[in-house]
Amino acid sequence: MSALEGAGWALLGLLTLAVAALAILRPTDPAGVLNEIRLAAGFDRYEAAMDEGDRIHSTVVAELRRTAKDDLESRESLYAMLEEAADRYEIARRESEGFYEDQRAQIRLARTYMLWARSLHEDGTGTWYERNDEETLRRARAIVDRGLALPDIPGDRRVELEEMGTRIDRALTPWPIL
Repeated sequence: MSALEGAGWALLGLLTLAVAALAILRPTDPAGVLNEIRLAAGFDRYEAAMDEGDRIHSTVVAELRRTAKDDLESRESLYAMLEEAADRYEIARRESEGFYEDQRAQIRLARTYMLWARSLHEDGTGTWYERNDEETLRRARAIVDRGLALPDIPGDRRVELEEMGTRIDRALTPWPIL
């Protein structure tokens, strides 16, 4: 075996270990790896950020369906993922080249905030005989306010966020609001 052949086998072994380590340390799909490379390299950062935000958002939607309301640790990790998706959409907003791209990112961002606030509202609202978790509800309200601060979301998204804010405000109020 020549020195060049030995070096080739050593390189192949090293790359195999690197791929195995990547798979173990950060399990993700190939599209996620490609999006992270595109974001890091600065190539088509808008689409890479949108794709990565959509991938994370879809994962959270699927996991929220399977996660019980009383599994707070799992739900908190899903909320951290929603924060990451929101960060990706914010990157897309910064990288947008016009109104349409910015609005598209804002719509996805509003959708993420709505999912996040709705889930927190469910977590913070107890049954009729239990006291509501005011800290969780205030956190949900802050997220709704972040969504309402977006300047160019369509009216139906804005109305959904306002209605969610009203439900949260009612849950925070100790007396009935008529």
